[in-house]
Amino acid sequence: MTQTANSRSVALLERLGFVLQRTFTEFDAEQQAAGHLSYLLHMGVSATEHIAAPPERVWEIITDLDNLVSNISAITEVTVHENPSGTFVGAKWSETRKMFGKEASETMWVTDAVENSWFETRAESHGAIYLSKWSIVPSNGGTSVELTFNSTPTSLPAKIMGAFAFMFNGAVRKAFESDLADVKRLAEAAS
Repeated sequence: MTQTANSRSVALLERLGFVLQRTFTEFDAEQQAAGHLSYLLHMGVSATEHIAAPPERVWEIITDLDNLVSNISAITEVTVHENPSGTFVGAKWSETRKMFGKEASETMWVTDAVENSWFETRAESHGAIYLSKWSIVPSNGGTSVELTFNSTPTSLPAKIMGAFAFMFNGAVRKAFESDLADVKRLAEAAS
């Protein structure tokens, strides 16, 4: 290897080390203190929006599976598999949305919910488990809405890719902010 190529390799490794060091500090300090390295493989993202509408109106929009395509601009197709009456727990659907310039489909289901307050979903795909949570809380005459997402790789290829998950956090957060802006637009127009 030439001196120049060796210098480039060292510089690249130093940059990667800096990025990983920054990533270490952004994750849960308790996990770090316990000596866990597994948190590096997890992607965790959240976004929050204040909406000048009551929680009940926000809940109607975010749980309306039949109108997700018209309510959330990034979603291009929805197939509802299960939508139990009287509860949102057990609802299951496949949604296709535009991410990173391409369409991708995932099937998700509601694992737990408290009406007009929050619901959690789970999806399993591409060797990973995806958990999302929509939380709505009355705030300043309206509603504070938080959308959180965590992924945990379960297969070797997903674990390898998971080491670079931090590189996608910004794009995922931007997608969440777009979803929340759509909800805000709809909820505030009806209030």
